[in-house]
Amino acid sequence: MSASGGGTALVDFMPSAGPSPALAPAVPSGGTGTFLLTPERGTWDLVYGAQPEQEGPAYNYFVLGRSFTPGSTTVHTFDTPVFGPVLDSSPGARPVAQRTGDPLDLTVPLLADGEGHAGASPLFTASTVTLHRNGTLVATRRGEKPGHASSTVPAGRAAYRPTASATRPRGSVTATCTFTSAATATATDLPLRAVRFGPDLALDGTAPAHTTSRVAVTVEGAARLSGVRSLTVSVSTDRGATWTRAALTGGRITVTTPEPGKAVSLRVELTDAHGNTLTRTHIDAYVMRAATGAR
Repeated sequence: MSASGGGTALVDFMPSAGPSPALAPAVPSGGTGTFLLTPERGTWDLVYGAQPEQEGPAYNYFVLGRSFTPGSTTVHTFDTPVFGPVLDSSPGARPVAQRTGDPLDLTVPLLADGEGHAGASPLFTASTVTLHRNGTLVATRRGEKPGHASSTVPAGRAAYRPTASATRPRGSVTATCTFTSAATATATDLPLRAVRFGPDLALDGTAPAHTTSRVAVTVEGAARLSGVRSLTVSVSTDRGATWTRAALTGGRITVTTPEPGKAVSLRVELTDAHGNTLTRTHIDAYVMRAATGAR
């Protein structure tokens, strides 16, 4: 288990069922912690409580109900970039976008960390969710948990465009998608889609400056099931003032990193096989450090 972000994290690791004393050792930012466990105890729960550098409440990540094979090693890295939406399609996963009758509910983890851990109370300084129906703004929510909103809309079938944005102490995420929907008799999942970025970063969440690296690009949600009609990724090193399209080959793009202290920004534009779209922008997705041996 390894930690990024700022400050120090507290880690609770305990069996999912039955009484057991919980351990909560401190793990410094950029540090690691190792736990030895007995798999025959059944499933285990891990709670990572990240402490912000500035005074404020901890923000927790949960890994619940995990089983382990004797002799195996499992690594979890928490609170590292690229922060963005995650859509969990595993069996039993909680839906993040549904419609039941007229209400339309969004509970998208907009600031999941780079490994896909969705924090219960993610660190953010501002958030907004808007909803357009047939091109007309019908709802706006500000200051709530990023990616979360509920709106009651007319029953008839219509084209919807939700936009969610969140600002962190450094960087921001904005995601807009489109789909059609009508009132439903039972809870029905909405066809959201996401794209995840996987740069190779150090435990402090940084990449070496003035280097060329490959960044994984992974499609999640409805587009993974229906297929992708088009997918374009662009890169910026001036906080989105200018963008350069990056060729996508083998599920990866190539990024040339800027000088130390600057950041790489990422933008993705996707259309699935049904014509539904996603546009997402990460400003300051991850920051550069001086390359090893640089003078």
